Amino acid sequence: MQTLFAHWFRLAMLGFLALGAFLSARIVNNLLEAALIRALAPAAIAEAPSPPPPQENRAARAARLAAAITGRHLFDSTPPDPMADEIERVAGYEPAPAPAPGPEDDCRAAEGAGALLATMLAQPADLSVAVVREAGDSRVVKAGDRLGDAEVAAIYRERVVLARDGEFECLDAAFGPRPAPRRPRPPPVPPVARRTDGIQRLSAHRYRVDRTLVDAHAADLRALGSQIRLRPHLVGGEPDGFEILYVQDDGVFDALGVHPGDVIRRVNGEQVDTPNKALELFDRLRSTPRVTIDIERRGRPVTLDYRIR
Repeated sequence: MQTLFAHWFRLAMLGFLALGAFLSARIVNNLLEAALIRALAPAAIAEAPSPPPPQENRAARAARLAAAITGRHLFDSTPPDPMADEIERVAGYEPAPAPAPGPEDDCRAAEGAGALLATMLAQPADLSVAVVREAGDSRVVKAGDRLGDAEVAAIYRERVVLARDGEFECLDAAFGPRPAPRRPRPPPVPPVARRTDGIQRLSAHRYRVDRTLVDAHAADLRALGSQIRLRPHLVGGEPDGFEILYVQDDGVFDALGVHPGDVIRRVNGEQVDTPNKALELFDRLRSTPRVTIDIERRGRPVTLDYRIR
């Protein structure tokens, strides 16, 4: 009996031991599980994928893209402010100056500016000059020169345009005011006589000219200037005489033996290189009995000799 009791006691003890071991294992397992959950829960939450965005239908996508395109510049830059450009344009606006009247345009006649005697056109236009009689004296002017209280704006064949106080006035050869001449006019050439009848050719380059013919043409420089056109002849950028561009057929200069292409170098031995010099020599030659003109014709020097009687 005692043996049987000892046997059952050992079995009971083994059962209690097994139950204790089982409970201990469950407790340890629960503790480990709780520790692992606390350690791994944040990483698991961070690595959890976000829910997919809601699907956008085609109509909504098209409306969104259209709004993005119309709401910004084509090149993804800020568009300029149109009012800023307008303000800058108005603030810095300067009206363009009015162009000078042309040779045939209507133009108010200049008052008190003298008389237009002759013009000499050239290319470029700023080399053109005009001979004007002002206060009884003749002077040569070009674009930009002052004529009284006006400025020469342009020179044409029979017109000089003046700028005065922002307005244009014209001095025309046809109606320019003519003061009384300082010397009596010689008798006019009879209508039946040709304007070149007083010129006699003696040899290839020698001529005889009547004094009455010289005085008659000197009294009408406008008509005389219409028979010839000259321009400054430049050598190395410096004036060196005047080149003849045009000579009227059967006119005075044609009868005097000058031709287009001739270059006038000297008159009576003095070099002619400026319009003022030419005008000064012309005034002196009106009373001299002999005139020599040194010209260059086709690259060769020629001297024209005129005897005035």
